[in-house]
Amino acid sequence: MRLRPGREALIGPGVGKQAKPGKWTKIGDETTRRAKAAAPQDWRIKVIMRKLLPGLLALVGLLGLASGAWSQQDVRITDVRVGFSKGNDDFFKVGAWVPVTVDIEVLDQDFSGQLYVEAADGDGVRSVYILPEQPGVFVSRSEKTRSFMSYIKIGSSNGDVDVTIRGMYGTRYVERVFRYPEQRVPFTPVMALPHRTTMVLGIGLPKGLELTSNDLAAQNPMAEGGMRVAFQTELAKLPEHWFGYESVDVVILPTGGNWQGSIVQQLMLDAKRREALEQWVRLGGHLVVSVSGNAAMVANPRSFPLEPLLPAEIEAESTVKVDRLGGIRDMVRQLQADRRVTKDDV
Repeated sequence: MRLRPGREALIGPGVGKQAKPGKWTKIGDETTRRAKAAAPQDWRIKVIMRKLLPGLLALVGLLGLASGAWSQQDVRITDVRVGFSKGNDDFFKVGAWVPVTVDIEVLDQDFSGQLYVEAADGDGVRSVYILPEQPGVFVSRSEKTRSFMSYIKIGSSNGDVDVTIRGMYGTRYVERVFRYPEQRVPFTPVMALPHRTTMVLGIGLPKGLELTSNDLAAQNPMAEGGMRVAFQTELAKLPEHWFGYESVDVVILPTGGNWQGSIVQQLMLDAKRREALEQWVRLGGHLVVSVSGNAAMVANPRSFPLEPLLPAEIEAESTVKVDRLGGIRDMVRQLQADRRVTKDDV
């Protein structure tokens, strides 16, 4: 028998006197080198495919597992935000109550159940905040995704938050857990602020507020007495209870621009969220209302129910437009000066 050209380096099982049954015998390095050099291109491709095949099979297996994991995650928590945000950053004060926004997604069935948020307090004791049984958590298969708000108090700067949903997905009982910030999208910073950091929350996008934060950028915002600015442009992510604002020192409420459909108008029409902000102000929170072309709307308690909280009556005919919120800068500086000596220091 004569081997094919390029196969002289290998002798198959039972071929040749020196061959051992069931094994391949290499004749010599030089012969092997020449045999590989003279091997047909399709033979080389087969060798390459033989080496790649295990990796390809492993990849297919992983994709299968991922597909199976999603099929099991027919209801899941897609994201959790703690505190108040600026882009992808989350800000919250250590030791203060903060809102927790939870996004839940369903695949092809309705989900009805309970939402639990758990974290360790300042003494290291795990505390759980549970949404009331009614209305609880409900996501219909027609809407697919829905956001829910809860609250928690985090006792340390490196504290984690466990968010759990339990309930019925169709006819099956399910339980899902989301660990924050471990399971958040990569490159989404979490800023646990010292208690004395001045937290400014802009509802909507107040003009000039970023300039004010840049004026104070010379100081370390993470240090005691620093400042942080966050924004909230979605009504559904504003607290429904006053203690959700506990980590906020100043709320900026801009009323300029289009009144119809604005977040300010939505807030005024949402009794629960409006009353939460009002109660926070009555308990000592600082509210700054910027008045522009909608001065007449703000001056009317029917369109702006927070009008009685304002320290002065607004005269719509005598408003003056400014491009800079210098008054906020002065207020923040005064707040920071007041925080240097508190009742805790006496």
